Amino acid sequence: MYYLVNDKFVYSEEATYIQSAFAGFYAYNADVTFSDYEAKEFMTEEEIKSEISKYVYTVEIKNQNSQAVKGELSQIATANTGNGSIDINLIFGIGKELKDNLYQRYNLTGLYYEVVGTEDENLKHVDVMEEFKKGTAGKFTINNVPGNIVVHVEGEAVTVPTDSLVSLKLHVYSPQMQQNVTGVSIALYGSGPSERYNVSLNRSTGILEVKVPKGNVWSFVGTKTGYRSISGTLYGGAELNEEQDEVETFNMLSAIVGGIAVSADDARYNPDTGEYESLSGFTRASTPSVYWDLSEEESNKVTFTSTNTGSSRIFFSGKTAAEYQVAYVELTNQTDYMAFQSIEDDPGVGFSISTNSGNV
Repeated sequence: MYYLVNDKFVYSEEATYIQSAFAGFYAYNADVTFSDYEAKEFMTEEEIKSEISKYVYTVEIKNQNSQAVKGELSQIATANTGNGSIDINLIFGIGKELKDNLYQRYNLTGLYYEVVGTEDENLKHVDVMEEFKKGTAGKFTINNVPGNIVVHVEGEAVTVPTDSLVSLKLHVYSPQMQQNVTGVSIALYGSGPSERYNVSLNRSTGILEVKVPKGNVWSFVGTKTGYRSISGTLYGGAELNEEQDEVETFNMLSAIVGGIAVSADDARYNPDTGEYESLSGFTRASTPSVYWDLSEEESNKVTFTSTNTGSSRIFFSGKTAAEYQVAYVELTNQTDYMAFQSIEDDPGVGFSISTNSGNV
């Protein structure tokens, strides 16, 4: 998708989620007059490219070996003024341990772009490896894009001695659940140009351990559905050059709402023993569906929007399934009479209490 304002390019994105598209007008909380409008239908790819070229230079990326190095674009176009720029992120494979104290890693072997359709030999292969080496954590910028370009990323597997690397470790823990967290997607960022990796933390210990090059300062971002993302700088911002005995722990909090409710340790009172006990295996997973916008959940705000009487439940996350629970919310009704053709005259909102035998 290409966004134009007064015939000037402002933004682009790859909207792979769109199946069929229809032209139309939209206004929100505003009194708007549309005039001098028109719509065009393009029957071929060539016609579309011809129209787009009036405003932008398109940018494509071709990854020769995605397992080794995968390039991702910040946008799919830039202004066709000759001084537009595009940010590119290169994500490297983390590698694996081999026999005989050897380790398989991945190197970037080629990085260049070609200008589509050019007759200028100098623009058929423009090397940008030096620009890449100026960046950090796999991110660099191509400036002064001269036309429609295709960026080529080439990589290969290499074998290095294991002792030339060092172990990076971090521990993810849930203080609410009082247990380690697994299934966390970790993005690692080093201070070197090639040090950018995506790895998964799947060990029951909640500890991630990977081999990385020495001499880097490391930071990370961790994400998991139903939890609030975490981020941090490892080893106090010092370069990692030697094996570390201690593993730094980062607490990952459940989303207050929208995650999974799990039985608390005192979920049920046992009259025979006079003690509160856990309720084995009782969980409730939230089903946000399209009605809920949880993008601001970390700021303690969630939004429910429905154009009909549909509804879906989200639960307070963590060890919240207990015999007693104190729940608190602030509700703001922002029904927009202008945005919807019909609204519920008597909207309702409240709490749904779910037990191991049903809902209330």
